[in-house]
Amino acid sequence: MDKLLIKEMLVQTEILCNLSEDLSPALQKKGLDFGFIGDHVTDGVSLKIQVGFDRHFPKHKPIYFLVNHEEIVFIPHIEEDGTICYTHDENLVMDANNPKGIIQETFSLVEKTLVAGIRKENQQDFLNEFEAYWVRLKDAGAIFTNVEVKNSVEVIKIGKHKDSDEEKTLFAVSESEDRINSITRFIDTKNTPPLQNGIYIPLQNGSIILPPRSNTQLTLAYVRDLIFNNLSAANQKKLKGLLEKKTKLEEFLIISFPKPNGNNAFFGIRIAGINYARHPLLHQNDKVKINALAVSRLDKEYMLARGGNGMNFTDKKVLVIGGGSVGGYIAEELIKSSILKVDIIDSENLEIENCYRHVCGFGYLNKNKAKALKLKLEQLYPHSEIGAFPELIETIIEKRKIDFTNYDAIVIATGNATINLYLTKYFHEVKSKVPLLFSWLDPYGIGGHCLITNITDKGCYKCLYSNDELYNKASFASSKQPKPFLKSISGCATVYSPYSSMDACQSALLVVRKVASVFNAKETENAIYSWKGNPDQFISEGFNLSDRYNQTSEELEAKKSIFYDSNCESCGK
Repeated sequence: MDKLLIKEMLVQTEILCNLSEDLSPALQKKGLDFGFIGDHVTDGVSLKIQVGFDRHFPKHKPIYFLVNHEEIVFIPHIEEDGTICYTHDENLVMDANNPKGIIQETFSLVEKTLVAGIRKENQQDFLNEFEAYWVRLKDAGAIFTNVEVKNSVEVIKIGKHKDSDEEKTLFAVSESEDRINSITRFIDTKNTPPLQNGIYIPLQNGSIILPPRSNTQLTLAYVRDLIFNNLSAANQKKLKGLLEKKTKLEEFLIISFPKPNGNNAFFGIRIAGINYARHPLLHQNDKVKINALAVSRLDKEYMLARGGNGMNFTDKKVLVIGGGSVGGYIAEELIKSSILKVDIIDSENLEIENCYRHVCGFGYLNKNKAKALKLKLEQLYPHSEIGAFPELIETIIEKRKIDFTNYDAIVIATGNATINLYLTKYFHEVKSKVPLLFSWLDPYGIGGHCLITNITDKGCYKCLYSNDELYNKASFASSKQPKPFLKSISGCATVYSPYSSMDACQSALLVVRKVASVFNAKETENAIYSWKGNPDQFISEGFNLSDRYNQTSEELEAKKSIFYDSNCESCGK
């Protein structure tokens, strides 16, 4: 929009007095093209406010700056350069046909933010956004952490790692083997760097902490008050006991407190220049230098919070039999669903023909699928614990290499009906009570299936083949077909079943949803769940759909458990 039109609308809204054009460096850094500055009085306080627009306004919102923010009371939602955070883009719907209305409505949000800050009605927002203010302090550094959130003061370990460019990375971990070992998975190093002691300090619930203003230097007095004014009596005693012990060259503190929004704030402090004198938190020392450390949390409690299941399934362990196209995606989605302990069985290598429908892809060509999945998943998801068994499942059973009772669920994604029938018989004979989930695809993307068994005693994979034709009754493909489904690229060695990576992904998502459903005790009976794809290619190739494909979603749901065969060799009477 034209600059003169914008200025005219600003004048008409009367939101700013003494309006003049001004495009400051702060506006330019944010990619704004036009800027105007003026005066405004809010709740009796004189404010100088700048507003910026880019040339795409009114498709993009105006950006407002509080120019004299350092001259008034310290209020939340004001960035270091004066930017006023008055809304999130996802919460804002603007009518591009009413640009003047956009200015009026956005400024009303700005004024609401400023009034709440001046009246100190939103002081809790300082706590909810504490880390954002902490990183703005003078000479602030950075530290990665894998520290467990606890209620008591604890000794932690601090590591320093120099990379090839001599850049130093700081890392703090809880004093446990798995957290210490995680350092090599988070940073590019084969060996754990030398460690020194630090201290984890959890402030008590209800702590009221005002962050320092931007670009100020931390003081010893501020740090002492911050810690000792907000510690429980028990933690004060424990902390003082640690501080009175043999001192050190420097100190690292990782501090947390519960925020009003239900999350935990995490921030760090480095106290340099102690030089083995008495600890400056207990004894005055004017020679130490204190730096804020911005914490990047790498603990699973934090990283899994956005995964949907949080920490609900971190104690679960799942076995995936078959690490091919479907099994590979299943393994990855299990990890993403906070099921961090996954074992994978597959004796085959990843071949070039399968690279575009396998989660590992070309970079793992000719590697065993189970080992390739372990390498990739443990690299991508650093809290995962993947077991790789590069052998035939038959061999593993014969040699008793696995105790299947150690798993909370077993997923069978071999794509081989004969092996699936063998496994059905085996688990029946050993009277396994572990839930079994079979997954398989129909050709040409017409659908995929997940059979849940071992929830009750009736209904198993063998029940689907209780007919003379050995035809899977759950299939969306009819038993009567004019030709085989299999295709060949260049002879018998490259015969394959036609389906895409999208089909494998769809089936994997179905299976993992059902694993979660089993763990949440929502599955009360053995059942078949299916998804339907587009049948056009299947039909154009001359193949026939089954009657089951033509059932509605409601019919499939109603009949999901009607497959039990009383004459079944495995689960029948």
